[in-house]
Amino acid sequence: KAVVSTQSTGYVQDASSHLQVAVTTFSRQTQLIDNVIRRIAPNVVVRGDFSCDTTHKGVPKEGKQTHIHSVMDEVCKKGERYRADQVLLVDDQQNNVRTAVHYGSYGLVFHGPSCLSALDRPLPPSPSIIPCLCHS
Repeated sequence: KAVVSTQSTGYVQDASSHLQVAVTTFSRQTQLIDNVIRRIAPNVVVRGDFSCDTTHKGVPKEGKQTHIHSVMDEVCKKGERYRADQVLLVDDQQNNVRTAVHYGSYGLVFHGPSCLSALDRPLPPSPSIIPCLCHS
């Protein structure tokens, strides 16, 4: 349902930046999703309702914040560090996107594949909802 990607240059599609992609879902079939994703993209992290460690103090339980923090914890174990303002949540639920932006990340409400063209432009200077002018 959603992709969380972190980037460090301000351009999501800048090939020189390191890009970590994760799939976050509220589906109860997280293991199935993880198995499928790993076959086609083994470096993608999958987080679902029951695979998020929500024991961290101060991690909001709203939206997909526990998912985002769980992904950030995993990449941190690999020696990489990201801040909330280096995270982009692409999600089909506006509430999840608003929550991510509220907590300092970028967000894009996904209305269909044509919305991804919004990522061809530089990100705004501060975390906000990236406007998607085309709906499919």
